[in-house]
Amino acid sequence: MIAGSLTSSDVLVIGGGISGVSSAYHLAKAGVAVTLIEEDRIGGRVASSYGNMGLLVPSHALPVASPGVVAKGLRWMLRSDSPFYIRPRWDRELLRWLRGFHAAATHERAVAAAPLLYRLQAASVDLYQALGARLAKRADLERTGALYLVREQAAWSELREEAALLREAGVDAALLQADEVRERVPAANDSIIGGVFYREDARVVPDRLVVELAELARREGATIHEGVTVFRAVRDGGRGGGHGGRGSGRIREVYTSAGTLTPRQVVLAAGAWSPQLVASLSLRLPIQPAKGYSITVERPDACPAIPTHLYEAKVVASPMGPGRMRLGGTLELAGMDRSVNPRRIQAILAAVPRYLNGLYDLRVLEIWRGLRPVTPDTLPIIGRPRHADNLLLATGHGMIGMSMGAITGQIIARLATGEDPGFDLTLLSPDRF
Repeated sequence: MIAGSLTSSDVLVIGGGISGVSSAYHLAKAGVAVTLIEEDRIGGRVASSYGNMGLLVPSHALPVASPGVVAKGLRWMLRSDSPFYIRPRWDRELLRWLRGFHAAATHERAVAAAPLLYRLQAASVDLYQALGARLAKRADLERTGALYLVREQAAWSELREEAALLREAGVDAALLQADEVRERVPAANDSIIGGVFYREDARVVPDRLVVELAELARREGATIHEGVTVFRAVRDGGRGGGHGGRGSGRIREVYTSAGTLTPRQVVLAAGAWSPQLVASLSLRLPIQPAKGYSITVERPDACPAIPTHLYEAKVVASPMGPGRMRLGGTLELAGMDRSVNPRRIQAILAAVPRYLNGLYDLRVLEIWRGLRPVTPDTLPIIGRPRHADNLLLATGHGMIGMSMGAITGQIIARLATGEDPGFDLTLLSPDRF
C-alpha cells in the first residue's frame, strides 16, 4: 500500500525488516512518537526477513570472520557451487572489504567478540518469548535447540574446537556420539560420526514474526507506512554535510516518495541497502550484500524436528510452519545482483541426502534469495556515528539478523531515549572502521 501524506515524528525508522520493526516497537513502547517507512511491504519477498531460515542462534557467537575461514574461502571463492562464492569482478569497495575481512579473521578477535554475540542473541531470544503467546503461536516460535551433524574426522575436530570456544563464551553445547545424534534426528544416515547440540537455539517462521511484531508496534502507537522510497537525507550545512564524512551535524530533512520528513532522530535499519542511503550524508558503511538462498519444500516424513546443520556443506534443514520444510545455505558476494544461480540451488539440494535419509525427490514450493548486509569483521553496526549526531544505525547483521532483531530494537530505543544500552557496544561501533 502506498502511503498517504507523512507527518514527522520524534524518530523516523527507515527499513521494515526485523531490526526496523523491532526498533519501532520498542520506541513506541517507551512512549516515543515513531514513524517507520518501508519501500516494499512488511514481510515482503525482497527482504531478508522473508525467506531466511528463521534461526535464533545464541550458538552463532563466533564471527564468520574467524580463524581458518580465510583458507577455506580461498579454496571456495571461485567455485560457483561452493558454500562461499565471490563473483569475479573489479570492485574497489569489495577489495577493501576483503582486506578488512582478512585482517579481522584472527583467533584473538573471535574470542573477544564471542561473549558479546552470545549475550546479545540469548537476550534476544528471551525478548521474543516475552512478547507473548499470540506472537509465538502465529510465528511458530519454539526453543527447540539445534543440532550440527558432521561426517569427516577433520571437520569433527574443527567442530569440537568451535564448541569448546563457544562454551568459554557461555554457550550451552553438548557433544554427541553418532547414536546420540540419531536419537535426536532419526533421519541422520550412517555417514554421520558425531554432532553438537546447542540447547538454547530456537526457530521461527521469519516473515510471520516480522508481520506480527509490526502489528504489536502499531498497537503501541507506531505509525507504519509501506511502499515509501527514501531518496536522500540532508544534514545541517548542506547536501551531505561536506568534509568527506568528517563534518558533524544533524540530519535536517529526509526526502521520500511520499514527502519530506524532518524527524528529530533517524534510525537506519535498511540492511544491504544502508550504504546507499547514507551516501548522501558523506558517510561510508563498509557493507557488502551477501546473497543467501533458501528452498521451501513440502515437508517429508523424514523432516528433522529441530534445525539441523549439515556442517561441512554449510546447509541447514529445518521445519518451517505447518507442512513445510526449508533448506538454506551459501554465501555469495555478487553485489546487489538478485539473480538465482541454479548451481547453488542444486548444491543445497545435493548436500541433504549425504547427511539425512528419506530426503530425496523433494517437492519444491518456493526458491528464494535475499541480500544480507555483511561487514568486514562480520559484526553488526549498532549505535550513533560521531559525524551525524541524530542518526542511529542498526544494520550489518549478516546471517544473524533475525536472531539479533529483538535485542537490536531494544538497544536502539534505549540509545534514542538517552538510556544505557545495557551492553558494551564498543565492538559494534559505527566508527570502528
